[in-house]
Amino acid sequence: MLSLLLLPLFAVSGPALAPARAQAQEQAQAQSQAQSPAPVRPRPRPRPRADIESIVSGCAWQRADRVGTVRAVITTNGFEHPLSRLFIEWVAAPTASIDAPSVVASLDFPELNASGRKLRIVSLDPARSPCRLVIDATDTHYDVPPTEQLTIVLRAPGVGVITARRVLPPPKPRVVTP
Repeated sequence: MLSLLLLPLFAVSGPALAPARAQAQEQAQAQSQAQSPAPVRPRPRPRPRADIESIVSGCAWQRADRVGTVRAVITTNGFEHPLSRLFIEWVAAPTASIDAPSVVASLDFPELNASGRKLRIVSLDPARSPCRLVIDATDTHYDVPPTEQLTIVLRAPGVGVITARRVLPPPKPRVVTP
């Protein structure tokens, strides 16, 4: 860098100076490239799915050298009679600062998802061991829709069992007085 500053003071102007200037510029450019880090490309962001109605995360899990959280995802389609699907995913925490979280296991409930009911997450209880997910499943094809409450026990990644089912009483009709 010092040679660049002193060069114009001692150099003679004219055609003899052109190669020295070009060499000095190349050296300065090489130094600046060596000092600046390589450009970091941003990761493309995934587009969110429009049919996702709710996502609830909680409940830590651990297996061998991996740790992470459990999340419940409900997707809903339809208008007059909405139909929902429940997916449970075990998401591993990143292992390095440049990694992203990854889904290591996913669980689908075909008997529940094919039933044509509207699902709603009531709770995901991380305080209990094993973790418990409680959902309401409402059949929207009736005037007074029956609702069933389901408890799903979540164990190791990819393992979940519906352990309890109970039918909730129908809502009481509202009385409006003039």
